[in-house]
Amino acid sequence: MVKLSRGLTFAALLQLATAKLQLRLDHQASKPDKPAPGFGWGAGPMRGVNIGGWLVLEVSAVGEPDWVVDEWTYGIYQHMQADPMAEIRKHWNGWFKYTELQDIAAAGINTIHWSLIPLATNEPYLVGAYDYLKLAVTWASSLNLKVMVDLHGAPGGQNGFDNSGLRNVRQWFWNDTNISRTLSAIQVLTSEFTQSFYNDTVVAIEVINEPFPYTASESNVLKSFYQSAYGTVRANDGGRGIVVAIDEGFQGLQTWETFMQEPAANTDCAFWLNGRGRGARYDNTLNTSAALEYPGNCDGKTGSDPSKFTSEYVDFLAKSFETQTWVYEQAVCREDCLSKLMDLVGMGYVDMENGTSSGLVDANRDNLWLDTEPNFGKAAWYPL
Repeated sequence: MVKLSRGLTFAALLQLATAKLQLRLDHQASKPDKPAPGFGWGAGPMRGVNIGGWLVLEVSAVGEPDWVVDEWTYGIYQHMQADPMAEIRKHWNGWFKYTELQDIAAAGINTIHWSLIPLATNEPYLVGAYDYLKLAVTWASSLNLKVMVDLHGAPGGQNGFDNSGLRNVRQWFWNDTNISRTLSAIQVLTSEFTQSFYNDTVVAIEVINEPFPYTASESNVLKSFYQSAYGTVRANDGGRGIVVAIDEGFQGLQTWETFMQEPAANTDCAFWLNGRGRGARYDNTLNTSAALEYPGNCDGKTGSDPSKFTSEYVDFLAKSFETQTWVYEQAVCREDCLSKLMDLVGMGYVDMENGTSSGLVDANRDNLWLDTEPNFGKAAWYPL
């Protein structure tokens, strides 16, 4: 778990020193660095992978015993042991290392994703992961990898899922203190990772992961939070324009069609390219421009009904979607038994250069996102 603090405890300093020593040892034992190809918005595809199960402990990824249902109960149990930090410290030091980032960069991936959860002193979470996150971002910087950080669990629980740290608990939406703590965490993240020291390595912050509002009132709370979170990032990013990523909250994209359409907002939609209600030159709907003799047509290429897309266009979209892989390594049994993305690359199932994984996708490409199935230890495909 994460302690959002400028200062470091002695234990945290010791952990960080151990990790830095491991970095030097990894450098001595590994091949020379092959930098990642780099990524810039609008300059090429983002080929990304999530470094899961390291700083946020999801039961399905870490392979903990059955009675551990979330990170909250894991922390309670560890605090009953003689050395509460022994197991988690071993996990932080061993689960993910610099050499694996080297493999990721060499395979042509240009972006990685880390998650974290803020905490208070009266909560049972184990403290220290934030320092590893800062170290990992410096590793990524040295390899020309870009990083997306997300707030995976909000104080009080934003969805009731075990990956939020609290299973079956949703107290975030109606607790102003929890919302304020979340905004404070975003402020700390933004101020930290927009420092020049990190060389603009963190390109995006997802302000909350998978919030799940049940009612219209809760949905309004989420929208208000997004506006506040956007302002928090902009007030603390030093003008670097770090991307603010928001989750659709299981509401469907139509819920967000007109949300926060301020000129300075980053969106993945250019529906009003020339201003609201003005149309576009491409298809001759911009009435202030001279008509094109051969206008374009967006039918079958965009919109909310993918059944109108041709099989060739779906195939093209699949190649794009397949470049974002959900998790880099997955515990099939325990931490000494891992299935890694690089294993799929080595077996020829995933072609990183061309961004495809035809050996794993159905011929009709109905399912477009690669995940790993913890119950069977094999790759599985889930529809978007």
